[in-house]
Amino acid sequence: MEPNNLPAVLELRNVSFEGNAKRSLVLADVSLTLRQGELLMVHLDRSQSARDIASMIQGLQQPRFGEVLFQESDWKGSDFERHFKMRSKIGRVFDDQAWLANLNMTENVMLASEHHGRDLNEVRAEVTELSEQLSLDPPSWERPAFVDSTRLQMYQWVRAMIGNPSLLLLERPMKAVPPLWLPKLVAAVNRLRQRGAAVLWFAGNSSEASAELIPPVAHFRLVSASLQPIADLSLAGPEATL
Repeated sequence: MEPNNLPAVLELRNVSFEGNAKRSLVLADVSLTLRQGELLMVHLDRSQSARDIASMIQGLQQPRFGEVLFQESDWKGSDFERHFKMRSKIGRVFDDQAWLANLNMTENVMLASEHHGRDLNEVRAEVTELSEQLSLDPPSWERPAFVDSTRLQMYQWVRAMIGNPSLLLLERPMKAVPPLWLPKLVAAVNRLRQRGAAVLWFAGNSSEASAELIPPVAHFRLVSASLQPIADLSLAGPEATL
């Protein structure tokens, strides 16, 4: 990406990390800076999972070495109130859906916002507006077990993007979603970025590198625990939808 002078949203400084799961991505002395409005897309292969790294970025796991900064603040120590406020500014689409089976979809989508003390009337209005932009019926009283996999995944988009997050983490956001819905996701991501959000997108398919994504966008893959830029997107990853 071309260098810019906008504030950094996410910084990894010489980070080495190894997650708990066999498929977790491994990092060795990785540094990167993601600034307001920037999008970095990491193209995964089928054997890779970004879940532990995304948790590390949210301060839920710690790197073995190095430092993770969100808006110039670290996740070290036991200042839970500061970490709670930091985490409230990060939206996330999980590789697995992380729905609570005993709550309906409305309650599930709004749960994180409620947890962070937001006005629920405002949250409902945002959920309705974003659902309409995605051509999706707003979440209702249905329990997750009775909602089809495509809508479940798209409700993850809604949950991640309400509250105007400063950082959006997308782990295989098109998983279980037909490609025809990609332009809706891209448009929503573009709107967030135009408001200053930075986006880290872990792609499960090279087709997610939409030409409609506004610049600046950079593409990488993780090889031998280091991020390597991709010059030819046709070699970025599997063609089949995961």
